Amino acid sequence: VSSEGYGIVVGKGDVKTAMRIRAELEKYASSKVVITTDWTKDGTHDATVPEILVGNVSYAETAEVASTLHYGDWALKRIGNKIVVLGYTQKSLDKAAQALISAIGASAEKTGEVYSVTLPLVFEREGYYFDGWYEDPDFSGEAVRGLEGFSHIWLIWEFSENRGKAWSPTVRPPRLGGNRRMGVFATRSPFRPNPIGLSCVKLTEVLPDDPDGPVILVQGPDLMDGTPILDIKPYIPYADSIPDAASGFLADASALQVRVVIQKEVRPILGEDLTAKVEDVLQNDPRPTYQNDPDRVYGVLFGGYNITFHVEEDVLHVLTAEKQLT
Repeated sequence: VSSEGYGIVVGKGDVKTAMRIRAELEKYASSKVVITTDWTKDGTHDATVPEILVGNVSYAETAEVASTLHYGDWALKRIGNKIVVLGYTQKSLDKAAQALISAIGASAEKTGEVYSVTLPLVFEREGYYFDGWYEDPDFSGEAVRGLEGFSHIWLIWEFSENRGKAWSPTVRPPRLGGNRRMGVFATRSPFRPNPIGLSCVKLTEVLPDDPDGPVILVQGPDLMDGTPILDIKPYIPYADSIPDAASGFLADASALQVRVVIQKEVRPILGEDLTAKVEDVLQNDPRPTYQNDPDRVYGVLFGGYNITFHVEEDVLHVLTAEKQLT
């Protein structure tokens, strides 16, 4: 945070949202963040100090953004030294705040023990960012009607941590030893022209009437916490499963599988269910194929645990499992 600090200017009734933003900011800030209805420095307004405008505050820029909103919409816009955070309702305002918080976290930098973030640079493009889920009470629960009948669903999502980052037409897949190049569209690289991901997950429960809106509980997602979900579609076996499909350069991937041996003292730490999942994941040998040092110890985060292992010939030995600190 700049030496002058940041001010959060709030409108009536928006203090709760501002406090959420301040709490997140102060995780990265080396100074306190002030909330006020008209932020001042030494008793006078300082136009050079970055501000976050939340809700219906009396600034022309805020009114300009607010005039474009419809019911259920939210918006973020960078105007010079200010970030405007607006929502037509409290729920949509919270969504706007969460989008800002996610951007702050992705943009934070650490020097020693001090985190810093430059808010005016969080958004590289000018413009509005609207939520597509409108808060029509008849829409929310109805949108998931019938979904509970499917065992699995497709999640279409955004590689939000890679937003705005460079991509290359060709990449080096680890399964090819990291030395051969393939076209980005022939791989699952997260750095893509349009950073969109696709995951098939197990559907465990649908809560259409949850107070926070429809809630969908799933198992097996390979997404980071807070990843934006763009769409949800049911998995349909007769249409989505093609057993005799060709696998391109991954056709021999099964030959790369290893036998997993988990130390007996590690099993009770993970529990029976998680142990089985660890075995299932690690049998695919997550190492790049060019790394084959039997003395090298690798680590992977899975199920909330930091799991270490090494590989000798075709046997993967799990050595330790430590609970990941949050």
